Parts: sequence; C-alpha cells; structure tokens
Amino acid sequence: MANTNGLPMALDAVSVKVPPFWSHSPALWFKRVEAQFQVAHITADETKFNYIVGNLECQVMEQCFDIIYSPPETDKYYSLKQCILDRFGESDEKRLQTLLSGMQIGDDKPSYFLQRMRREVPTQFSQMDRNIRHLWIQQLPSTLQVCLAQTDEEDLRKLGKLADKVYDVTPSISAVETPASLQAISDLQAQVSELSERIEALSRRRVSRRSPSVTVGRQNRRSPSAERNPAWCYYHNRFKHRARKCTYPCSFKRWSGTKN
Repeated sequence: MANTNGLPMALDAVSVKVPPFWSHSPALWFKRVEAQFQVAHITADETKFNYIVGNLECQVMEQCFDIIYSPPETDKYYSLKQCILDRFGESDEKRLQTLLSGMQIGDDKPSYFLQRMRREVPTQFSQMDRNIRHLWIQQLPSTLQVCLAQTDEEDLRKLGKLADKVYDVTPSISAVETPASLQAISDLQAQVSELSERIEALSRRRVSRRSPSVTVGRQNRRSPSAERNPAWCYYHNRFKHRARKCTYPCSFKRWSGTKN
C-alpha cells in the first residue's frame, strides 16, 4: 500500500497477543513478539513501541522509565528493546562463556578442541574470536596456558597449530607430574628432612658430651691453684703428707703439728 506521496505505508494491526514478559530470557521473548508482529504485518515503529509498553510489568517499566516517559522521535521500539535487554539480558560475552565453559579438552589436540568449541558457537557469536580465544585457552593445560599467554597471535587457526606444537613436546614434561612421581618426590623430601633432624640431634649430643669433660678439665686445672697454701712449699702443696722433700720457707710441719 502506498500513500499520496508514493511512499510505502507501514501497516498497523491490532490482532497481536503479546505474552507476559520473560525476565529470565528477554531476548527470546522479543523473538516471539517480533514473530507475531511479522505475521500480523505490523511494521510501524510507533505501533510496536506501544504494544511493548502496554504489555510490560510495572518493575520492567520502571527500569526503562526515561524512554517510556520521553521516547525518541525515531526508533522508539528499538530504543525500548535495547533498554530492556541491557537491564535484564545477559551480555553476549556472558552467554558465550555460559555456553562454552563446560567443555573440556579431554584427549583432543588443542587445535581440534578449538574446532569443537567454534562448532558450538551460534551464528550471532561467530565474530567474537577474541572471546572464544580467551575461553579456549582457559580450558587448556596450565603448561599450554603459560606458553600461549606469551603470543599476540589473533588468528585462531594459527594459534591452534602453535598450541599443537607445544602440546607435542609437553607430554614428557607432564609425565613428571604424575601422582606416583609426585608421591615419590614427597617421600624423598620427608626422608631428607628426617636425615637433617638426625644429623642436628647427633651434633647436639656430641656437644653435650664434650662440655662436661671440658668443664672438669678446667676445674682440675684451677683446683691446685685454688687450694694452694702460700705458707707451704711446692712439695707440700702438691703431695701434702707424702712429700719427701721440703724447701725453706715452709710451715707445713709446724702447721700440721709434726717435728723435723
């Protein structure tokens, strides 16, 4: 149908029954509503805008109050739709993460695992290579993650081939980190620790055994001088009653009560 100016006229209809708003899946709700608009040949922006406003719950309208109260001159429906999706819908990045986060590499090579992930990506996400790259690397073994983090390669195919090359040389490295070998290393560390403790205990024991003899020796060396009587001669100081000699001056005999 055309108006008097020769321009096509948007058709309005009133036969659309809009379902209650799906706050858990607003994008899917809009898909259903727009399918009904298409069947009913509703193309006028103002009409679609009014249909949506007339079927929104109060809490949804409050979130987009500015657009509903003062809509733009053009693209009213699109502006309201974007507002609702922004408020209630997940971002493309979040939905992509939800979609791919459960995938695991298993026994696949990195490049084939990347292909599997890309096959699972819907068409609307096919241009999000940077996000796919990030999610793919997150699911790879830690050794590969470290290696790939050093490259700025954006082409996913080239990056997949690079990951395969790294993967081919890492099994020998990964084999070192098996549970059995890790347990062996742990046991060896425990043995070394125990041996160190024994050596330290033995050293302490030797020191403790040596200390008394050193002390006694020092006491023995000090004891003659400590008990020496300055009035006695050398022989009586050393041999007491058993002395066979005496040098003057010496008072040992007088002190002891004996006669010369």
